[in-house]
Amino acid sequence: MKQLKRFGVAGFLALALALGGSVASASAETGFVAGEYPAKVSGASEYIEFQLGNNTLTCSPSLELEMAEDTTQPETASFTGGTCFWAGLGNMTLEANGCQLSFDPHGESESATFEGEFSLGGAECEAMTISHSFWNCELQIEPTSEMSATFENQGSGSGRTLRFNPEASTLRYTGVGGYSNCPEGTHSDGEMSGGLTMSAESGGEQAALYIGDVPGRGVFVEGGEFQAEQYPMPMAGEATEPHEFTLGPVGEVACPSAGIGTNLGAAGTTLSPVGAGYEDGCLTSGTWQTSVEMNSCYYVFHIDNTMDIVCENAEDAIDVTLYKVGSEEVKCHAHIGPQTGLSEVTYSTEGSEENRAIQVNVNVANLSYETTDGFFKCGVSKGTHTNGTFTGGNLLKWWGYL
Repeated sequence: MKQLKRFGVAGFLALALALGGSVASASAETGFVAGEYPAKVSGASEYIEFQLGNNTLTCSPSLELEMAEDTTQPETASFTGGTCFWAGLGNMTLEANGCQLSFDPHGESESATFEGEFSLGGAECEAMTISHSFWNCELQIEPTSEMSATFENQGSGSGRTLRFNPEASTLRYTGVGGYSNCPEGTHSDGEMSGGLTMSAESGGEQAALYIGDVPGRGVFVEGGEFQAEQYPMPMAGEATEPHEFTLGPVGEVACPSAGIGTNLGAAGTTLSPVGAGYEDGCLTSGTWQTSVEMNSCYYVFHIDNTMDIVCENAEDAIDVTLYKVGSEEVKCHAHIGPQTGLSEVTYSTEGSEENRAIQVNVNVANLSYETTDGFFKCGVSKGTHTNGTFTGGNLLKWWGYL
């Protein structure tokens, strides 16, 4: 499951995903589809065969991945090693060493077999190894992208499974060791074939897993409305520009990793509620750091280039606290309460087709805020002030694309 909290909008996205609603007709591409979500996918191989030089190794790895939703984006699976048999050396040990397999199916044929690509790689992947300690031979299979494969739908109903058939001929590998049959040096003609069958489980029960049509996930502004290719559309947006609050003499508060999230239930002129998360921290000048707490408050974006700040609890506000680094000494408390008609907010559509996203740029003046500490802490007397500003940018897209 994707770690939604890192975008600072976990609660709002969880709410969005829980909402019901029918899916509107939309353009579709092929991708991994499970009968129920979230789904845990595991795979076991009849065999995976590596042809490395003149050597044939028959291996039995397994893999697993988690699916939060159907998606046209490549699915990435972690896999575990196993035993490989080499006629020249007997049993050898296959170790993944942090390497992952990424699957990208497309192009359906009449036999329900999909062509596609797969890649071996990952942030922690240097090389997958097949080794035999006694005979002093290690084969290091390096990360390689866009290798050919087919994906075959099997079975029916909730018992549907998916077979992955690699057809690689460009694997890079290096042989290390003193055994005479160990292929020394680096080569790029390695082959990978065989098959591995994947099945899904959700809630302790088997769920269907197959390659199928996935509705488009594009979101866009058109005809004076916020629109999407299907509804409901849970969206999240990473920061393209830091969220910055300038609160008069209190100073400028910059939140570089601010995330937002919302759920678009239907085409309309308003995005609401738009949750914001500042958990990754905010900064200000000097030796002071800042926390920004939304409490029960959220943003509302209007297509007429205005926005509101709304708080579900009447006593709540967005709390901004400046405190000394490394201690709990507070410099100043400021509170941004509910207000409407703030200007201006602009919107544009970025990308194309199912990859469309909505760029939101905030450039608000005359932001109202209250300070509850005196002049010597906040640089301004206690009370309500209207000289604040709020700027920032986020790119809103279907949450699964993050």
